[in-house]
Amino acid sequence: MNRIRLNVVLTLVVVLFAEMVSAQEKEKKEGYHFSIVKEIPTTSVKDQFRSGTCWSFSGLGFLEAEMIRKGVPSVDLSEMFIVWHTYDEKAMKYVRLHGNLNFSAGGAFHDVTHVIKKYGIVPETVYDGLNYGEPKHVHGEMDRLLKSQVEGVIENQNKKLSMAWRESIRGTLDSYLGEIPTTFEYEGNTYTPMSFAQEYVGLDMDDYVEISSYSHHPYYSEFIIEVPDNWMWDEVYNVPLNDLQAIIDNAIEIGYTVAWAADVSEKGFSTSKKGVAVVPDVDWIETREQELVASADTAVSNLSKNRQSGNMTPEKDVYFDDAEIAKWENLSEKEKVEEIYKLEKPGPEKEITQEIRQEAFDNYSTTDDHGMLIVGKAKDQNGTIYYKVKNSWGEYNDYDGFFFASKPYIGYKTMSIMVHKDAIPKNIRKKLNL
Repeated sequence: MNRIRLNVVLTLVVVLFAEMVSAQEKEKKEGYHFSIVKEIPTTSVKDQFRSGTCWSFSGLGFLEAEMIRKGVPSVDLSEMFIVWHTYDEKAMKYVRLHGNLNFSAGGAFHDVTHVIKKYGIVPETVYDGLNYGEPKHVHGEMDRLLKSQVEGVIENQNKKLSMAWRESIRGTLDSYLGEIPTTFEYEGNTYTPMSFAQEYVGLDMDDYVEISSYSHHPYYSEFIIEVPDNWMWDEVYNVPLNDLQAIIDNAIEIGYTVAWAADVSEKGFSTSKKGVAVVPDVDWIETREQELVASADTAVSNLSKNRQSGNMTPEKDVYFDDAEIAKWENLSEKEKVEEIYKLEKPGPEKEITQEIRQEAFDNYSTTDDHGMLIVGKAKDQNGTIYYKVKNSWGEYNDYDGFFFASKPYIGYKTMSIMVHKDAIPKNIRKKLNL
């Protein structure tokens, strides 16, 4: 854009140009606006607070939604019951492997189904895991203490280990989370954790499978997903990206929620009130510049015609230096990218391919950060489809703790999902031998 254009005087009589600027400003003020297309009933948003237990919150949120789907009365299940047993088993495996295993607060959806299948489950009202004087979950001290305990066991200078160390781990878990109940009363009935899982919850943990999409393993086979939090070395089914998308869409369409493990470290994942997760197309900067130049050329042409026809009046002049093209051109490349990532309104997003997805996994751009629950679909003011997602950070945003993830974000940053077998399209189930 040469400087001559920047110094040309425009007129407000150029209605098209004025309307364009007005529309852009209006849309900018509006931000993102969503209308629900499909929503599946689920339990309330919970708050994991300062604990690394999103996998337990989202995994149980998924199963709670499954109970609702099957007509079982809504119940808030105990996340810390799952955490207690997971830490106990993880400690044993960590010691057996001489510390060559990830030992942290992280986990996976299959940890939840494994614990319920092996130990049962209890309601939140029976076991809230807050045995240490805090109103919400704050696990930094407990996590560090448990890690130091298992490391101390491994570094033991004795020639062999006693088994007393495991009781010390359990003692720490009891001190912070509380002792696991052997029996309890719920709605006038007496249960054990196992009988409650079988008789009240009534879900078959074998009905739930995990699915991912990476090209470094054969499609339509199972593989151990290589992320640190997969301490159990559990397997997921591998499908092409198009099939992964089809499974999610089919599940939502026929009334099943989807447990979603994903990377939330992207700039396009808003942790603020905006409540969106998107993959802005930074390559769009060049396209945007071309659009602005074209608009300016049109405005200059209209100005010239108005001058020739004598329709210009001084009071209707506006300097081109105030136009968007001038402001845009004065930004550095870094500032242009920052403008896009302000997420002030819907914009073009990156096209996600299997290759892009794989590269992000291989180079650590995609990591196993967070577990959430996909509960429906929505569309923005432009008609673009998003997925409605239940988080476990309390009611932290304008959507009461839910947020909206775009299709590109889902395709790009999904590590794995958990679904009921029946939520998978029949043709894909056949390929997976399910």
